Amino acid sequence: MNKYDGWRVELGGVVNGYFSRKNYLFVGEKDYDELKQKFIDLCHNRDVYQCAYIYKNDDYDHCEMIANPYLDFDTEDIEDPAEWEELTREVKYVLNYIESSMGIPPEELRVYFSGSKGFHVIIPHELIGLAPSTVLNQSLRYFALGLSYVLNGRKVRKNCIDTGIYDRKRLIRIPGTINSKSGLYKIPISIDQLYDFCYNDVREAARVPREDPAAILTYRSVAREGFLEIVELGKRYEAESTGRKYRRKINKETRTDKKLLPCAEKLLKEGAERGSRNHSCYALASSLLQAGYEKEEMEEVIVKWNDDLEEPLPGSEVEATIKSAEKNFDNGMMVGCGKYRELDLCVDTCSLLKE
Repeated sequence: MNKYDGWRVELGGVVNGYFSRKNYLFVGEKDYDELKQKFIDLCHNRDVYQCAYIYKNDDYDHCEMIANPYLDFDTEDIEDPAEWEELTREVKYVLNYIESSMGIPPEELRVYFSGSKGFHVIIPHELIGLAPSTVLNQSLRYFALGLSYVLNGRKVRKNCIDTGIYDRKRLIRIPGTINSKSGLYKIPISIDQLYDFCYNDVREAARVPREDPAAILTYRSVAREGFLEIVELGKRYEAESTGRKYRRKINKETRTDKKLLPCAEKLLKEGAERGSRNHSCYALASSLLQAGYEKEEMEEVIVKWNDDLEEPLPGSEVEATIKSAEKNFDNGMMVGCGKYRELDLCVDTCSLLKE
C-alpha cells in the first residue's frame, strides 16, 4: 500500500475543443491506471498534462503536497545547432553536478525530450526522502534557482532552466503523449542518447512513443544533504538579487563525505604562487567546508597548506581569510566553478565537465 493512497492527482487536457483541468483521480484507487488512460484517450493523446504535485486533500491552495523535483530546460530555436549545443551542454552539466553534489548517478534520474523545445529532468522524490509540505513548490523553485546560479552565476535567467514554473498547480506534459504543435511525443532519453544524439536524431526518435525505464528508488542521505544545499544556494541568490539580507539557516544534516572536487584537490596538492595566494586560500577553505570538514579540521589543513607554500602568507592574513570563508559559508556564500576558473585550476577529468 502506498502511503499516498487517497491523495489527489489533477489531470488537464483539451476535451471537445476546450482545455479542461480539475480532473481529479485518487492515488491507489481501483482502476487508477484505466481511468487515467481514459482521460488521455479523451484528449486523443495530444497535449495531456498531469499536475507536478499530488495533494493530501481538496484544499489545493493550502494542503500538504508531495512531488518529484522537476527541471525544465528550453531554448527558443532548438533546430539551431548552436542553441542545441548550449541546451544539451546545460542539461549534461546539471546532471553531472547533481551526481557530484547529491551522489545520484544520471542513470537514476528521468530525462525526457519534451516533444517541443527542450528537456525535462525529474528526480524521484524517494531518492531524497522529501516529506510532504505546504510550501514544497517554493523549495523546488529554490532548487532550480540554485542550479541555475551554479550554471551561470548572477545571470540566472540567461540560461535554459525555466525558474518560473513552480506555482502550486503546475501542469506538466505526460510522457508518451503528443505535442500538437510539433507532432512529436514526449519520450524518455537515455544518458548515452543525450551525449550522442543531435536534434535530428531526437526528433526521429520522438515520432513514436517509448516506454519509461524502470526507476531506481534507493534513498541516500547524501542526496538529501546535497538537495538542501542547492536549495540554500537558490535562497541566497534570490536574496542578493532583490537586495535583501540572506541569513542561512544552519542545517544539522551537513555533508560528511569529505570528498573534494578535482580542482580543489589540485589546489591542495600544488599550492599557490604569489599573487593568487589569498584567493586560493579562501577558495580552498570554502571547498573544505562544503566537503564536510569541521571548522577546526579545515583550519589545520589550511595552516599546513600555507606552510608548504614557497612564499607562505603571513599568519594574520591566513587567519583573516579563514574567518571570511567561515562567515560566508555560514551565510550560504560558497565558492564554485567560477572561482576555480579564475584561478585557472579547472581539471579535464572533473565530473562537471563530462562530454
